[in-house]
Amino acid sequence: MAIGKHFFVAIHALAIIAAFQGEMKITSEKIAESTGMNAVTIRNTFRSLKSANLIRVKPGPGGVTLAAPPDTITLLAIYNAVEAEPLSDIFHLSQTGAPSCPVGRNITSILSDYFHQAAALMCDRLNATTLSDITCDLRKVEPELIAPWDIEKALHTNGFER
Repeated sequence: MAIGKHFFVAIHALAIIAAFQGEMKITSEKIAESTGMNAVTIRNTFRSLKSANLIRVKPGPGGVTLAAPPDTITLLAIYNAVEAEPLSDIFHLSQTGAPSCPVGRNITSILSDYFHQAAALMCDRLNATTLSDITCDLRKVEPELIAPWDIEKALHTNGFER
């Protein structure tokens, strides 16, 4: 079981877009700097998010914006946009139990029910959590939310002059 890095990178990128769109032009290079990923990876993520109608991308150095209000973009929609495997299938059960063993021949079907319930709860929670929730939480821990590439603003906010 693993949720791929694409999901986390997409949330990170969308949180940046939600927090800073309108204040500055947001590009794949700026998001790459924040995520620690390369700009090509970010552009590939943008392609998936654009196909899911979550963002709008202006060609060239035009920047990216949200295609919908952040309170309507759920984490489940983000997951579905960038991950190939449905979230309901994240638990892969091995069929290696020995048929001659009472545990081996039954454990997969027993665990399957529990894992399906867990996946359903995860889907429900991700569907109830929006990009707006994420940016709100970010502002709680970073009240002066400043883009890492906005050095002038960061210096001024922290009492430094260049």
